[in-house]
Amino acid sequence: MLAKRSPFLLILPLIFYSSSVSSSELLSEDINSLFSDLQIYSKARELLIKNEGRDLLTLLPSTLDLSSLVKFVPKSQFFSEPSISVTNFITLKPLNNLLHPSNLGVLFAYKNGILELREVIGTLLYKLDLGYEAKLLATTNSYDDIKFAVISGKSHLQIFSVIIDKPSKPLTIEEMGLQSTKVLISIYKESEIELEEELTSLMFYIRSGKKYWITGDVNGGLTFMSLNGVKEIHPLLNLGPVLALDRFGPQIIVSTTKATGVLNMNNYELQNPCFVGGSSMTLDALNMSSIVHVSYENEVHVLDTRTVSAEQFMCKEIKKISRQAERIISTKDSIILWNLGTATFLHPTKYEYINEIEICKKKESGNMSTFRNAAGTVFIVFHCSNEAYVYEYVQSKNSSSMNDFSSVRYIVVILIVLALGYWQYTKARKPKVSKEKKNN
Repeated sequence: MLAKRSPFLLILPLIFYSSSVSSSELLSEDINSLFSDLQIYSKARELLIKNEGRDLLTLLPSTLDLSSLVKFVPKSQFFSEPSISVTNFITLKPLNNLLHPSNLGVLFAYKNGILELREVIGTLLYKLDLGYEAKLLATTNSYDDIKFAVISGKSHLQIFSVIIDKPSKPLTIEEMGLQSTKVLISIYKESEIELEEELTSLMFYIRSGKKYWITGDVNGGLTFMSLNGVKEIHPLLNLGPVLALDRFGPQIIVSTTKATGVLNMNNYELQNPCFVGGSSMTLDALNMSSIVHVSYENEVHVLDTRTVSAEQFMCKEIKKISRQAERIISTKDSIILWNLGTATFLHPTKYEYINEIEICKKKESGNMSTFRNAAGTVFIVFHCSNEAYVYEYVQSKNSSSMNDFSSVRYIVVILIVLALGYWQYTKARKPKVSKEKKNN
């Protein structure tokens, strides 16, 4: 049947691919125009500061290297009276342009027990009084089932559900909180669990379609719970308190005070771990997220999770850095270290200093959360005490390796080549009918 089809049908994916590239180029032109405006604005601000001493015109510092604006775009900033305890991104339901096109929100939990849901551009959508300070916060990654989990105290876990819809009438102050008039939002507590161990980390995880909340504790244990909070598995790693959790697909990366490695889901042990611990780690987008960076004092430890299946040594190298990092994240273009209100950018493979930006006005300890969408764009929220800043990190097109087949364009090209090859093969094998037989 394939041999009888027109080759035009087989190259349709190539046509769609070309149109998507054209759209991407148009978007790139708009972004470049925005970057040009930002550069002019930053120069004008610098002159104003020198002449009149004004320092509150914009969150961008006057000492900023203008070339970094090409990738690091501010989305919003705000200052709060209570100090911020923890933040995290949450996927919002798309409602026909009622919300920001990214369909992305940020949860801010404050030390006075207030929790706010905001768009990435800073618009307040919902305000809720939890009644306690949130210590850890995790969210689901799909708008089909929007939930978030909060840990307070030492071992108290609460799970909340979020419902977002179009308003049918003007909205007012609701019983549970204050919400925006843009959309109809309901947040309600779904379940509440008191665990035995003091919890140190929290993560949302999906495996084979099943969704979990995973916690780490001071005793070196992990707890797997269903989405509604039912405790299922509690393995002990016996490698010190669990400091950080991360995931890529079905892989779970665990960092304790003694070791970092990939969790074997058959025996719940770390496979051939690197014996170094750190309070912050990140998956690298440069090599299909197989590389893990762990920050430890003045060092960045580089681990390759692809060597686990081959039973090779996972810890590859240790890079000395100029300053300690409270948090570390990685993109295709750089490694970003966060320390005392300053973001330092390092080369993604050489770990050499590129640039730094003073985000917060106060030199205080803080934290940051990240979100990477399907297009590869990274959103970052920084917070120090009562300051919060949301940035969009636009990654360059040519930063990914040509061997990175996670990109859809290479998959489409391969499928087209295979389809054309198979069509030529079936065409060549088709039996030829002579003119005499055809006339008979």
